[in-house]
Order: sequence, then structure tokens, then C-alpha cells
Amino acid sequence: MRRISVILKILMTALFTISGLCACVEFRSKNEGQESQFPKAIQLVDLPSIQINEPMYVFDGKILNLQDMELEIKLNEVSKKSVKHDFDFSIDELTMTDGGSLYTLGNNVRIHVRNIKIESGLISTFPEGQTAEFGKNGRAGGHLLIDIQGGVGILKIVMRGETGGQGLIGASPEDSMKGSRGNVCESNAVIIDWHGPDPHQDWGATLRTLLGSTFPGSGAKGRAGGEGARGGDSGTLELKIRSNSDFTFAVERSPGGGGSGGLGGAGGEIGDYGLNKDCRELLKYFHLEDKLGKKGEQGETGKTGPSGLVQPYCINRQDMISCL
Repeated sequence: MRRISVILKILMTALFTISGLCACVEFRSKNEGQESQFPKAIQLVDLPSIQINEPMYVFDGKILNLQDMELEIKLNEVSKKSVKHDFDFSIDELTMTDGGSLYTLGNNVRIHVRNIKIESGLISTFPEGQTAEFGKNGRAGGHLLIDIQGGVGILKIVMRGETGGQGLIGASPEDSMKGSRGNVCESNAVIIDWHGPDPHQDWGATLRTLLGSTFPGSGAKGRAGGEGARGGDSGTLELKIRSNSDFTFAVERSPGGGGSGGLGGAGGEIGDYGLNKDCRELLKYFHLEDKLGKKGEQGETGKTGPSGLVQPYCINRQDMISCL
């Protein structure tokens, strides 16, 4: 794995040297469905200026707040519209104020900015704690290219994979997991029509009969839950700063953690015994209820899934290139 990472760094550095930030670099994730090929079918978006002062999200070629994005998702579900995942934004002026953040949501995104002004700004692939749907692998961070001509402020960039979804619930109990059958209270020697203690009844004989009976067995323990899904890879970053301005940055990489294990399945049922209310009262009178079997315990919780990978990034500041 370390050898692959070194090869990627060498390849990225070579491509940067030849053509700046080359858009033909192909990054691949080990997650199924996480392959990130950039560009593929890029949607070009021109924005004269934009101010971000709240969490904003890249969705289908738009930069939307949470409420508007959720509305777009619902409209797309109704119309069955296919959503694009490769975007190229050209922005004349980008301003980010306190509380402002931009999330690319695993899309492959290019952001070209002529001038950037940051009071407090964050660009990240996913919000912290974002988790995939039940049983699904976390999405990779995708590929992010940020090309800045000049600006001021400190930009924090977080390449984060999505946390894997929770594992599947353990399988339902099968008939074979049911407890063994009992025959308690089936003997004619046991009084079924129970109306309380009778001083004329030979309770010793009744007790001996009960104790000689077979009580229904307990059900088997439930099946274990499924392993949590794999976390998404962190994603790859290319950052280009063209001028020697007062703009600085900080980069963090955080692969998605593995999903939590699925809950254990239900235990098997108590064995058949055909007890009626009167017989249960009789067992209670002789303090024999604890001899009856119990429903099987819930199965063990599944294992936590594997985490994603930390992927490389490259910085090109005035043609000074470094890759990690």
C-alpha cells in the first residue's frame, strides 16, 4: 500500500511539472463504486461572485444551502432526473465569512477563483460525521482542484471520506433455533383445573409428577449482526496558488471510518409446551416457573467495518510543487 502511495505521488508531481495542474490525472479508490475519474463529463459553471456565510453544498452543478439542496433532491426523485457529479466552477470573487463552509459531497470538483477573501472559511468533501446509508460503503471524497489567482485569509481544506453504513441486522431465527418441546402438565396425574390450594389434594404426588416432567427448552441465541460497511477514502486534492499573496491554507486528510456492526438477530422461541393459564398458576404455586425455558438471547453485534484510505494531495504555489 505504501508503494502504491509513493507511485501516486511521483506521478502527480511529474504531471504538475509538465502542465501545471493536469486535468487528465486519474485517481482510483479501492471502494466499489468509488472510482473517481476526472474529468469525465464536466459541467461548466460561471459565477461572477459568491458569498458563503453558512454551510453550502455542491449539488448537480449548483451551490446550495441545506434547505434548497433537500428540495432539489426531492424534485429529482419525483422527476427521476439523473444527477451529474463532475463540475468546473469559475468564480470571479469568492468571499467566505464566519460560519461559511462549502462541501463537495464526493463529487469531482474544480474551483477556479480569481480573487478569494476569507474571514473564516472551510472547503471540505463531507461534513464531519456524515454516514452512508444502512449497509452501504461510505463514499470517497472524490477529486478536488482549487485554483486561486490571489486573495487574502486562511482557508482550511479537509479531505474526508464518508463513514460506512451500519451493518445488516442478524438473520431472523429459524425453526431449528426453537427450544425443545416439553410435556409438563400433560399427565393426567396433574390437576389442570386449578383454583388454588386444596387441603384434600395429595400435593406431594402432584409435585413429583411435575418434577418428573420435561420442561420446554430455551431458544438458541440469535444470529450475529453483519459487519459494518467500509468507510470512504479521503479523496485527492490539487491546490494551485498563482501569486505571492497574503493567502494561506491548511490541509487535513481523514478517511471515513468503518460503519458500526449490525444489531444481532432475535433469539429462538421457547419450546412448545401447551401450557394453559391454570397450569402456569400451578407451577407458580410450586415455584417451578424458573424451570421453563426462555426466549433465546439476542445475537452479538457485528464487527466494525474497515476504514477508508488516506489519499495523496499536491500543492503548487508559484510553480513550487510538493506532494504528500
